[in-house]
Amino acid sequence: GEMRRRNGAYYWELYHESANPAQFVEIFMDESWIEHLRQHERVSVADREIQRRAKQYLIAGYEVKSKHWLADRES
Repeated sequence: GEMRRRNGAYYWELYHESANPAQFVEIFMDESWIEHLRQHERVSVADREIQRRAKQYLIAGYEVKSKHWLADRES
């Protein structure tokens, strides 16, 4: 969570699947979609190393998947 917050996220949580404790979901929120896109440009060498090391814990046959959910501001 520290890396996400340092890069501008105002909310961060890590959850695991109750039926499969080895499966995790990371959720974080940014101020805007534009800010999120800017974060991709600001990833530091240290952040890339953290991501590389985290991927070493993937179980064979699993992969990192990303989904982007946007708030419906018109509701």
